[in-house]
Amino acid sequence: MGINSVMKKISVYTWILLAACILSLLIPIIYCKQISMDYALKNDWPAPDYIVGWSMCFLFFAPFICFALMLVEVYRKKYHGAKVCILSCGVSIVLPVLLPCCPGHSRVACAQNLKAIGLALMQYSADNNEYFPPESGAVGLQRLSRYIDDEKVFICPDSEDVPVEKGGVLGEKNVSYVYVGGLRYNASGEVPLMYEKLNHQNFGNVLFTDGHVAGYSGSNWKDRMREESNKPVK
Repeated sequence: MGINSVMKKISVYTWILLAACILSLLIPIIYCKQISMDYALKNDWPAPDYIVGWSMCFLFFAPFICFALMLVEVYRKKYHGAKVCILSCGVSIVLPVLLPCCPGHSRVACAQNLKAIGLALMQYSADNNEYFPPESGAVGLQRLSRYIDDEKVFICPDSEDVPVEKGGVLGEKNVSYVYVGGLRYNASGEVPLMYEKLNHQNFGNVLFTDGHVAGYSGSNWKDRMREESNKPVK
C-alpha cells in the first residue's frame, strides 16, 4: 500500500489536530527563543507564561478530541486514521511537560520580573526625591512592599529560591536578583540597578537606573555589571 493511499484513508481533521498539537509546542519555543528582549518589553508583548499557558490549555483538551476522532475513524473503518489519532493523543499528553522547559522561557520571564520590579523602584524614587532604596540586596527591596503585590516577581523560574509569604520579610533566599542600593534615578540609563544572580547559558537581564531592561550575553557579562554599578554616577 502506497503512501498516497494511506494518507487518503486518514481524515483531514485528524491531520489538522496533529498539526495543531505540534504547533502548540513550536509557537512557545519560537516565541521564547527568537524574541528580542528590548523590543518585547517596549511593545508590551504577552508574557511567556501567557503564551505557554495558552498552549497548555489547548493540549489539555487535545487527548479527548483525539480519542473522539479515533472512535469516529474506527467506526468508518479508517484504521490508519485511528493510528494517527492515537499518535496525536500521545503527543498531546507529552508536550505539556516539555512546554515550561522551552528554550529562553526563563530569560523572558526574568526580563518581565525585572520590568515589574523596575516600575516599583520608579514609584519609590518618585516618592523619595529620585533616590532608590539605600540598602543593597533583599533589605533594600523590602522597602518596595507597598508597591509590589506579587512577591513571585523576585524569583527566577530556573532558581531554587522560594517566594516570601505575603507580608513576610524578604531574605536573600527569596530574591533571585542582585540589587545595588544607594543609587539615584538617572535618565541616561547607563548604570545597572539590578541584574540576575544566575546565568541563563551565559546570558542575563539587567535593569538600569532609568527603568529599562536589556539582555547581555557572554561569559563575563555579570562582572561587567558589577564594575558598571560601582562606578561613580556623573
